[in-house]
Amino acid sequence: MARFFVSRDAICDGRIYMQGEDVTHITKVLRMREGDTFTVCDGACTDYLCRLSASDKKTVTAEIVEQKESTVEPPCQITLYQGLPKGAKLDYIVQKCVEIGVSRIIPMVTARVVKEGTPKGERLSKIALEAAKQSGRGIVPEVGAPVSFSDAVREAAEAELSLFPYECEREQSLKAVLRDKKPKTVAVLIGPEGGFTEEEKSMAAKAGLKVVTLGRRILRTETAGPVTCGNILYEIEG
Repeated sequence: MARFFVSRDAICDGRIYMQGEDVTHITKVLRMREGDTFTVCDGACTDYLCRLSASDKKTVTAEIVEQKESTVEPPCQITLYQGLPKGAKLDYIVQKCVEIGVSRIIPMVTARVVKEGTPKGERLSKIALEAAKQSGRGIVPEVGAPVSFSDAVREAAEAELSLFPYECEREQSLKAVLRDKKPKTVAVLIGPEGGFTEEEKSMAAKAGLKVVTLGRRILRTETAGPVTCGNILYEIEG
């Protein structure tokens, strides 16, 4: 069933009023007619089963048939601090991490980042929105503005569990750190193509982040984030 997100102020007196691109998608792409049903989410984990009741060029009006709490959100909020990658890799990372269940994605500038300008936040937010629709999320995960490595470490240290995957770590595994833990908040720092420096690893460890290995194989930056977050949710939700 088609799924859309609206702000809470679009919901009033048992009806939902939709505007913008959603109007075109509903009337022109999906070719919905009065009486057709679809799902609308308020972005705060409430789903509404709706029936199309009226439409014009600017507005679609939908009658709320049923309201229920979204049950797809994970029991912990994961924030991914992603070292800025080259090219369009960040698009892929945002899309896949939203599908997996990550709550926030924050681009991060580290020592080995190849700077190619500021990521286009509007485009990344749209990618997050589309991925949230596709995967049935109860929220649209935030894609934040880039932060420095030191700011990312400081923010990450405030989470219940803060993880620092590092390719030179050989002893402490991600699985061992997650064993028997049910944190409500998790922070993950992933390096760019060149990885983290030894100095960055030391800074993270000093701040209390747990330095872990992801296994015997070295993962690309666009692979490491989704794999790490997927494994975290597998352990915590299992």
